Amino acid sequence: MYFRTFFFLFFVMSSALFFLSSLNPNLTLDLCSFMCENKLSLNFIQLTSMIASSITLILFMVSSHYAQKRILLEKERIASDRLNIASIHAELEALKE
Repeated sequence: MYFRTFFFLFFVMSSALFFLSSLNPNLTLDLCSFMCENKLSLNFIQLTSMIASSITLILFMVSSHYAQKRILLEKERIASDRLNIASIHAELEALKE
């Protein structure tokens, strides 16, 4: 579950950086040069943010799939436990009579 949240937040941040670099390139270059000592080109920023957002989107979808699978297995286990409890209760009622 935590991986899914991490991948989703990373996807949102990298997508926002990509759209910011598309809409306002000067602000993006200023922000990235503030965080890094080296001057980065706009093409490099757009390319890395696009690659990062696509990879994190794939990882988010994979982690969501496995999280849903895990939830389904847990629900099946709970349902089988309920059936076992119901059958034990029925056997106890049969023994009382």
